[in-house]
Order: sequence, then structure tokens, then C-alpha cells
Amino acid sequence: MGYWIKAGRLFFALMIAGLAGQQLHDGYFRPVLIPTYATHFPGEIVLVYLLSAILIVAAAGILINKQGRMLALGLAGLFFALLLCCHIPYEAFVDRAGRGIGGWNNALKESVMAGGALIRSEEHTS
Repeated sequence: MGYWIKAGRLFFALMIAGLAGQQLHDGYFRPVLIPTYATHFPGEIVLVYLLSAILIVAAAGILINKQGRMLALGLAGLFFALLLCCHIPYEAFVDRAGRGIGGWNNALKESVMAGGALIRSEEHTS
């Protein structure tokens, strides 16, 4: 069972680090994290780099299991806050395609990432 927990931790951390790497490379928020309507404002790049750094630190801590529980809970809170404050208002009031379930794909991905972080936070340390 310990092997599967370590593998799950590895894949979750790689997914978080991959999102951060994409943001750093592209220089804008990934739509799975923050919808496109909220981007392209003065100073955006600073927040992009800040969020990317937070994600990389959290991914590294989860991967090496150093403060992994605290970091995972922090990520879950961050993803849940982004879901509530960015994705739900965007899909409900801005996006015309949001009327159908297909328009909610990034919001659903955000909720899955929050759930994955919560699962990670409940793991027993090995």
C-alpha cells in the first residue's frame, strides 16, 4: 500500500509543478486555475510568477513529504477559493457557453484538484 501512496504523491506533485511550469513559460494564468476573463491587467505577470512559485514550493514539499499535509491543505484551500471566487462567477455570469455542462470543464478540474489535495492531506505519513 505504501508504494501506491508514494506513486499518488508523485503524480499529484508533478501535476501541480507542471501547471506552474506552464504558467512560468507562457507568462499568464492557466485557464484551469483562473478563467481568462480575469487576466490581462497591469502587474499580472507578478501574480503569475507568485502563484507559480507557491505551486512549485507546495509540489516540492508534497513530493519530499516535508510539511506535506500543511501544504496540501493550503493547496486545497487555494483551489477551492479560486473555484468560488473566479470560476463559478465566470461560468454563471460571463461565459455564454457556461449554460451547458461542457463550459464548466475548468471549474470541474479545479474542484478535482482541491479534492486531490484534500486526499493527499489525509494520508498517513510513511
